[in-house]
Amino acid sequence: MKKNVVAVDLGGSSGRVILGELADKKLTLKEIHRFKEYMINKNHHLYWDINKIFREIAQGLQLASEVSPDFMSIGIDTWGADFGLVANDGFIRTPFCYRDNYANETYSAIQNQLGTQYLFERTGLHALAINSLFQLVAQDKETPLQQIQFFLLIPDLLNYLFTGIAKAELSIVSTTQLLNPYKNQWDEALIEKVGLPRNIFPEIVSAGTILGPVLPKVVPELSLEHVKVINVAAHDTASAVFSIPALEDHLFISSGTWSLLGLEIEAPLIKSEIEEAGFSNEKSATGRTLLLKNLTGLWLIEEAIKDYKNIGESYDYEKIAAVINHQDQAKKNVCYFDTDDPRFSSPGGIIQKIQQFAVQSQQRQPMTAASIFQSIYTSLAFKYKYTLEKLAQNPELNVAEKQLVIVGGGSKSEVLCQYTANALNKSVKSGLSEATAIGNCLMQLKANGITSEEELEAIKKNTAIFKVYEPEAAVKWNAEYGVYKKMMEEQINELSKNRNSSND
Repeated sequence: MKKNVVAVDLGGSSGRVILGELADKKLTLKEIHRFKEYMINKNHHLYWDINKIFREIAQGLQLASEVSPDFMSIGIDTWGADFGLVANDGFIRTPFCYRDNYANETYSAIQNQLGTQYLFERTGLHALAINSLFQLVAQDKETPLQQIQFFLLIPDLLNYLFTGIAKAELSIVSTTQLLNPYKNQWDEALIEKVGLPRNIFPEIVSAGTILGPVLPKVVPELSLEHVKVINVAAHDTASAVFSIPALEDHLFISSGTWSLLGLEIEAPLIKSEIEEAGFSNEKSATGRTLLLKNLTGLWLIEEAIKDYKNIGESYDYEKIAAVINHQDQAKKNVCYFDTDDPRFSSPGGIIQKIQQFAVQSQQRQPMTAASIFQSIYTSLAFKYKYTLEKLAQNPELNVAEKQLVIVGGGSKSEVLCQYTANALNKSVKSGLSEATAIGNCLMQLKANGITSEEELEAIKKNTAIFKVYEPEAAVKWNAEYGVYKKMMEEQINELSKNRNSSND
């Protein structure tokens, strides 16, 4: 007998409403509705158009009802850190986008006040300016929070709009830098120390919690009162990782706009080596720990595609792979760069930024589209290797013994997967391009009482199709990585010198 659920998967560049159908212990997905362009630029700030997102999801539910009137539930997952503030009168402040830099000063001030070690020891999270803690304090300074009723991360905010119920799901809360990772509760002492009102933080619930039915007013022309809204693992990374069979044997990269690299462990690992390597302890769909690092991902490719479109050249991932394979000699003009360098983090002009960096770092300047895209893909693969080398310094994690699996949209990029295998000099599995939606649907099915743990693992295995990439040209790639690593270490030394001189 078929069982249907609806997954809402929101990324930084597009959102989708997807119908998940379980039959014969295998999950199949059907995209019902796709929408984009919900980041808005207003008064020199970047925001999320939450009203448009809500309307698009409601439209998707209507379309899903036409395809499958008997779907049981919906679940929403998104990126982490960003949030909306619901006032006492019900008004919702337009949520800021993490790519806005409005919290940078607050980030620096709080780090100076408390220290990154204190923040890491309390929350297990690497301190980044985009984390909710810094965003929230920055907003409190601009417009005090006395009249705010709820602080709700984006998926929790959308759940609230659909049900009228305000809860905070654990995996998405773990991206805020406001969670006690041992108690799985808001860190009351930290909240008090940074001067935030405790009453705005709602109850934290685990993934798989059934919130309630869809309110009749959401899609008035439909009768959706039978449809449950379920707190899936609301952080898209946690949902994606939940889809991986035999997870204990793997390192993972959840590859999309961002690359989330790490592994699942039983309990938080909060030690100086983990902090220095830039890793965070976030929560998995099952409440365990995802030890991971947030790295820039295919956003760089998307930005380059936009740049070329502006000058009349059209590229997609298939065409990019073709021009790279056709123009193999372009490899000699590849520029290596730290994909997480702040100079590459803001939208627009990525081609020029890469070319300028090549000149500044005395590398050959990539001039063709093939060499620009190769520069990005190669630098991403090298950043993965560089990051895993840092993680491998913790022998208890057995990093060398685990196979790397790439899931999410990036698993469809043959160039990225092959380059990653080449850089690591080990086989790499890729698949589950719809990992986040699959994990979202699986958690809904579990919450609806349809699957046992054994059945859940069987569904994962039946649903997953992996391709294995074997490393090529090991000597050449190892030599090129040596150049990349030297550049990274020189940058780190330069930053350290600048920091020490400013302290003096």
